Amino acid sequence: MICGSFFILTYYQSQGTSVGKSINAAGKNRYLTSNSLFQTEKFLDGSSNMLTLKTAMNNLEANIESLTYGGAISGANIKSLPPDFSGYLNNVMRDFSAYKALIQDKIIGRSQGVQVDTPQPILLLKQDLEATASNLVRSSDILVTALGSYADNNSQNLIILQIFLGVLNIGILILILYLVTRILRPISVLTQATREIKKGNLSYHVEKKSNDELGELTDSFNSMINSIRSYIEEQRRLSEELKTANEEIQQRERMKDEFINIAAHEMRTPVQPILGLSELLKSKRRGNKVAMTDREEDELLDMIISNAKRLLLLEENILDVSRLENKLLKLNKEECDLVEIISTAVQDAENQIDKNKVEMGYKSTELKTLLVYADRAKLAQVVSNLLNNAIKVTKAGSIRIYLEKVDNQAIVSVEDTGPGIDPSVEAKLFLKFVTNSSSGTGLGLFISKSIVETHGGKIWAFNNTSDKGATFAFSLPLLESRHGT
Repeated sequence: MICGSFFILTYYQSQGTSVGKSINAAGKNRYLTSNSLFQTEKFLDGSSNMLTLKTAMNNLEANIESLTYGGAISGANIKSLPPDFSGYLNNVMRDFSAYKALIQDKIIGRSQGVQVDTPQPILLLKQDLEATASNLVRSSDILVTALGSYADNNSQNLIILQIFLGVLNIGILILILYLVTRILRPISVLTQATREIKKGNLSYHVEKKSNDELGELTDSFNSMINSIRSYIEEQRRLSEELKTANEEIQQRERMKDEFINIAAHEMRTPVQPILGLSELLKSKRRGNKVAMTDREEDELLDMIISNAKRLLLLEENILDVSRLENKLLKLNKEECDLVEIISTAVQDAENQIDKNKVEMGYKSTELKTLLVYADRAKLAQVVSNLLNNAIKVTKAGSIRIYLEKVDNQAIVSVEDTGPGIDPSVEAKLFLKFVTNSSSGTGLGLFISKSIVETHGGKIWAFNNTSDKGATFAFSLPLLESRHGT
């Protein structure tokens, strides 16, 4: 636009210059006409020659032709005048032709022997020449005036055009600056966002300002940031999960090592009495001076059997854990009476306590029978596990077993007066190998939970409100609810 404005202004300026040259040339007609008239009068007076007169006439004619057709004159290149001035030029050419014809006919032709009109007195000829020359001067002055007016209008138009083009160029520059600013601002914002991302600020968000290509670029940039953020968060989450899994593996390894130690100790505990009592029984039956009574033999055998059962229970627990982990535990479900199962478990448990220090009581809320559909052996194992845990932690006090029927659910509770549940293991109490006892494997509660949940029930534990002991309980659906009766 600036270059176009420059060329337009140059063109109009050249037009103005050309018109100025034409004005000079038209104004020069007055001088050349006066000069030719002066040379003509001198020629008529005999003080000048024909060559000088012809030169003056040729100069005047050349000047008029330059105005009409354009050309170089007096070192200036004149362009032909616009068509608007053709009328003025015709008048000049007409007056010049009359002036030239008068000189040609009355002076130049006569001097060269050409037959001319009847000679007139010199005075009348000079008057005719002056009148004709005056007409030429007047028509040239009119042309000069018209050209001057045209030049003034052209100058004013040029000024207006300069102002218009100047304002237009300034407006375009402002528009360009606005567009450049509009383009660069989002780019600057994106550049700033890139620096923030480089610093690690992934929460940075670029606001979308338009729906054009830059708006799409902004959306793409925000999408890229969200993808990076999601990827990093996912990596962080996976790292946390991996860290947690690693800690769990380490915890399981520690628990496994502890379990091996505890299991070895638990196995040694019943094995040693079995061996010792067996050797004692053998030695007394063979050659002892004091014979054993049947009652003493029965007591030794009962102790051997009790420890053998304890060893068998540990073995069953270990096998059950393996079956549960491999999902191979099978249940032989049948109609069972919970009252009978609990009574039998309580009788077995009473043989393991010091009745002088621990009191064991069973309350079934006067229920004579309570039927469930379950694996009798596994259900007895759950009750025995809960009772054994209570016996281990209750050195003195009481152990109470409750059986209730609530909303088609059988609820069994074992309440002890031991030290209660350690807060460090409370959240993971029913997990494998979890125990805070020095004489437990941490398998009983895990197996009990799995068995109860396999039967469609729930198991839980809590510290008693009396701040003494804890309660372990589980629920099972009753047989009548299962049959919809």
